[in-house]
Amino acid sequence: TVFPADVEKQTMATINNIKKLVESVNVSKSDDIQLVEKSNYSYVRSYVKHKKDIDIVKRLCEKHFRSECFQYVISDICRDNLLVEIEGLIEF
Repeated sequence: TVFPADVEKQTMATINNIKKLVESVNVSKSDDIQLVEKSNYSYVRSYVKHKKDIDIVKRLCEKHFRSECFQYVISDICRDNLLVEIEGLIEF
């Protein structure tokens, strides 16, 4: 886990990792290379360990994903020092 006590930095690291994964998928796609935009995300869910952090996570996520496809869940997360997890689905 990077930035163990900083939900803002963890959230940005997670968003950046998602962007890198999406870029890798696009580069390896046959002849149909596309840019992923906010509109490609059909659903995104964020698991946040502490209720007090939800506004920080929401603010950062809504800069990078469509707010109407986003869900926020207060939940325990598998590692003690992990404060946020994000999952989603991209459609082309």
